[in-house]
Amino acid sequence: MNKKHRIAAFFAAVVMLFAVLPGFAAEAADYNAHDVEKLTAFFSIKGLSPYTNGRAINGENFDINDPATWTCCTWNAAGRLVSLEFENLGWEVVGELDLAGCDALETLFTTDCQISELDLAGCTALRMVDVTGNRLTSLSTADNHDLELLWFKQNSVTQIDLSANPLLYSLDCSYNGISEIDVSVCPLLTVLRASNNSLTQLDISSNPLITDLNVKTNLLEELDVSHLTGLTRLTSFNNRFRRLDISVLNGGEPFVLEAVGRGFVGTKVFTDSQGSPVIHASSNAEAGESFLGWYVGDELISTSEHIPCTFGVNSGLQAHFTGEEPQLQLGDVDASGHVDSADALLLLRYSMHLVDESALHLEVADMSGEGTINSADALAILRFAMGLLG
Repeated sequence: MNKKHRIAAFFAAVVMLFAVLPGFAAEAADYNAHDVEKLTAFFSIKGLSPYTNGRAINGENFDINDPATWTCCTWNAAGRLVSLEFENLGWEVVGELDLAGCDALETLFTTDCQISELDLAGCTALRMVDVTGNRLTSLSTADNHDLELLWFKQNSVTQIDLSANPLLYSLDCSYNGISEIDVSVCPLLTVLRASNNSLTQLDISSNPLITDLNVKTNLLEELDVSHLTGLTRLTSFNNRFRRLDISVLNGGEPFVLEAVGRGFVGTKVFTDSQGSPVIHASSNAEAGESFLGWYVGDELISTSEHIPCTFGVNSGLQAHFTGEEPQLQLGDVDASGHVDSADALLLLRYSMHLVDESALHLEVADMSGEGTINSADALAILRFAMGLLG
């Protein structure tokens, strides 16, 4: 082989080498046309800054015609979009983000912008979504069956259907306008943050793996966490709990927070010097009333609104408030404000010696009026709750 042929062969080998190297396909034609079209439409929208979304997100080297300059995107070897990530751009990034049909997309992190609509239809590979701090009023995850993380905190979403997301392990829907949410279809949940909504009830009986639960600032009157044996963080203040059983945080030994007078109890979480969570009892008085202090029995132990729970030392704390204590209805043994199956179950557990008298209000437990309290009274409460007993 002469010198000329050797040079030609060398250049041919170089061309072949670059052709097979992963990630070297930088030509626009090598990117999936559908995914490019979807992103081009979004990148072309102009926000309040002098620039388009694309320029604001990707910087001065952004070229709408060259996906290789789209720094917020990650592509696979087939030229499909697999992740889209940008944050903290406020009103510089606005409008509708339509990703419908981007079926290789796995990760979507687009936080603290002004995205008003999001279409995830057909995004069947999607696993992680964080759209915190946008302007969404609705969100559908019906096609995202592999979704594991869903955070849409600080939007204006009023309802969410999670029935297609059984693999979800982390959900943050705080600071929206949600009045009800069904998480029974998400048995793998370990993190549930639903604070600052309008929840009046929350059933987490199908979510035994929860370790971090934040439901502060809602309208909840009762919350059963007794089955959450791995729970380490419980934030529940600014609700309407007159009684909150947190024995599960005390190794299963009885520990109950109760309100005496016109006010409510809950919990906060602080962190100690080692970074470990410390559960505090929290109090908030009804309008026009005042908090008087925390008591153990007849002993005043603190006038601070929030104090550490003394697990292992006593069996609970009572928050005293001004105002007369609301009169309990017959059968309302858990002092939740209404009679339901939870009262029946609590009284049945008492009759079986599974909880002691400090866990309930026996003064409203004698449904028969016979002067004794037993499982028959629990059955009567259940019948009353079902409308079978006048």
